[in-house]
This record gives sequence, C-alpha cells and structure tokens, in this order.
Amino acid sequence: MDGAVRLKGRPGMSKQDVCECRGSLLRLKQQMRQFGALAAAFIEGDNMKKVIQFIKESYAELRKVIWPGRDDVVSSVKVVLISTIIVAAVLGLIDFLLNQGLLLIF
Repeated sequence: MDGAVRLKGRPGMSKQDVCECRGSLLRLKQQMRQFGALAAAFIEGDNMKKVIQFIKESYAELRKVIWPGRDDVVSSVKVVLISTIIVAAVLGLIDFLLNQGLLLIF
C-alpha cells in the first residue's frame, strides 16, 4: 500500500457514507502527521533541552531539602488530628445550637 486509505463499505452503507468515512480517515492521518512533526521538532529543538534542564535543577533543589524526621512527622500528625477533632466538635456544637434556636423560633 502506498499510504492510501482503502475502505470497503459495509452492507447497508451508502456510497456517500463510505466517502465520508474515507475523508475522516484522511483528515485524521494528516493530523497525526502534523502532530508527529510537531513532536519531532519539540524533541529535537530547544524546548526539550529546557525540560531536561528543569528536571536537573529540580532534582538538585530536592537534594538541598532538609526532610523532617520521624518524630517531627508523628507530632505534626497528632497536632493535625487533634485540631481536626476540636474544630469538628465546635462546628457540631454551633450547628446543634442554631438548629435548636430555629426549632424554637419556628
């Protein structure tokens, strides 16, 4: 095949339907070629060098980070859990009081 799109009709398909399908396939093939050319230009061009440079710089910055120890993480988790429980209790109390007030009024 020389790159041409060949499409046989199914039983019940009109000639116009076959032509529309063939046209759709040709447009899709053309778009894929254009995308391939853009991807190749991106990879070969300066853009890919910028992406690689960004990844290298990000990795270098991550090596500079001082990561917290286990004790720090555990204490932070405890603070978050306790804070969440307290806020939930306060909001629940406010909701309960507002509901009771509305029931009293109406």
